[in-house]
Amino acid sequence: IHLSYYVTFLILWLLIIELLTTGLSNSISKVILAIVILVLSGLTIPTIFLQHIANGVFNIQPFAVVTNQLLEIILNNYILELHPSFYLSFIALLIINLAVLVWRYRQ
Repeated sequence: IHLSYYVTFLILWLLIIELLTTGLSNSISKVILAIVILVLSGLTIPTIFLQHIANGVFNIQPFAVVTNQLLEIILNNYILELHPSFYLSFIALLIINLAVLVWRYRQ
């Protein structure tokens, strides 16, 4: 469930950046968001090897839940059972993105 909320949150931020900025500021904003996600995800530091050394510091990073679930899916070949709210948020975000796409190209 946490994974779906983080993905929804990230897509909403990208949608906000797309709506509010244009040109070079759009690209710069997306790069800044990507850097923030990489720094806070635990991907820049090998968290698998250092979890026992740092007393769980890497587990409390904001996007560590997403990273751990993705690693679980990849390493165990495991499909997560998703909550119905994930599908509802996915459909809502898809509709919002299509509306933004139509709105952008009509201008």
